[in-house]
Amino acid sequence: MRYQYTGLIPQNIAPAGSNRIGVYDAGGKQVFNISLGRLARPQGAKLFSFGLVSDIHVNENRTETSTHFDNALSFFEEQGCAFCAHAGDMTNIGFWYNAGDTEIYLGQFAEYKRICDLHSIPVYGICGNHENYNKSITENLTELEQYTGHGLYYTIEQGDDLFIFVGQPANSSPTMNDEEFVWLKGLLEGNPGKRCHVFTHFFVKDDSGSTKNCYTCAFGSREAEFKALMAAHGRAIHYHGHSHIMLQCQEIDEATNYTEKNGFPSVHIPSVGESRNVVQLDDGTWTRVTEGLCSQGYVVDVYDSYIILNGWDFLNGECVPLGTIIINK
Repeated sequence: MRYQYTGLIPQNIAPAGSNRIGVYDAGGKQVFNISLGRLARPQGAKLFSFGLVSDIHVNENRTETSTHFDNALSFFEEQGCAFCAHAGDMTNIGFWYNAGDTEIYLGQFAEYKRICDLHSIPVYGICGNHENYNKSITENLTELEQYTGHGLYYTIEQGDDLFIFVGQPANSSPTMNDEEFVWLKGLLEGNPGKRCHVFTHFFVKDDSGSTKNCYTCAFGSREAEFKALMAAHGRAIHYHGHSHIMLQCQEIDEATNYTEKNGFPSVHIPSVGESRNVVQLDDGTWTRVTEGLCSQGYVVDVYDSYIILNGWDFLNGECVPLGTIIINK
């Protein structure tokens, strides 16, 4: 296989199937090749794999979002993934179509459940800001469990790994309420040395997911405590979505997909519904542009002392090299 690399970060490794690095002249002719070196993939024994997506935005006015989610689940099943995890915005408006409505709206959650029920792979996810658009999801926790199989926050275990799902209880802020933070704190402090995968919808300030600072969010008053808690644990990995930014944007901002600048591994997940590009305007500022025919996510391979993120373009059926990342935890 041949891939072109630009915008590499130290955690990037070669996609599966790559054997050598080709060196080309200005005319595009290969002049020689060299070994993969530090880009070579480790050869350990894989424990399991899981699918990783975010920002589905099931929406009756944009039916392609349902198709994209369905395609991703089919791909994860083909790859033998144990489950699919997602980082929020299952639907576009949650259970309430308009803020002043008095009758609950079930259409988008029913469609989300319909797609999940088409597949044998379990789906574990969280609420994002869109589930809270017109009313807080905390008013409909019974319906949430009915249509998703889980509550606002919960855990699952796969082998020796702990997966912690922290759902968003409000539209703009906070990412988690006090009850959720105390619960998360107890889990991380009570599981020292265990690899913990922590899911929220929003990301913290100066983190992955905000390419060229074109997309920000208000994590909430617990942000500093959350960062300290994650950093102190040592084996906690943060996964989040929200900005939809596509994996290729790492070429213009190295923190697009992954960073450790806040003291812990932080993974931004692009949108499986419709990812966004980031472009520079004539005045030098940067802005995000929706790419309707772009659906991305990861297959995550889990090993004893590291994990490998395999970035994937679900529509074109190909890997995204800049999304191939190793995390040594």
